[in-house]
Amino acid sequence: MLNVLYIEDQPDIQKILKLTLTASKKFTVELADNGADGLRRAEELKPDVILLDYSLPDMDGPDVLTILKRSDSVKHIPVIFLTAMTQPMDLERCRTLGALDVITKPFSPRDLASRIETILASQAGQGSAP
Repeated sequence: MLNVLYIEDQPDIQKILKLTLTASKKFTVELADNGADGLRRAEELKPDVILLDYSLPDMDGPDVLTILKRSDSVKHIPVIFLTAMTQPMDLERCRTLGALDVITKPFSPRDLASRIETILASQAGQGSAP
């Protein structure tokens, strides 16, 4: 099973994602509802992957990613953005900062688990750090 940390401030979206991924029996999901809590929980949990919203109440997702990538203990953890931001400039910013990929909202709950697995398998195939 892959341990996921999902940093998202919208309770409804948190609930949908958690139910969807845990139903696949391939993921466990921990939640954080703001950037500061997400950073703390990433250090504490050392998840296999972090799913990160772009817009958070205390800081934006790219700022959270920048801080994660500066921490020796969690910088190797793959980060995938889940965001409603679809402007090419925003998506490119995510990737430039080190995000593995971007999944746009609304996402298909039915396809989400396989999409995450495909992204992570693609990373592994490229020889990147897990």
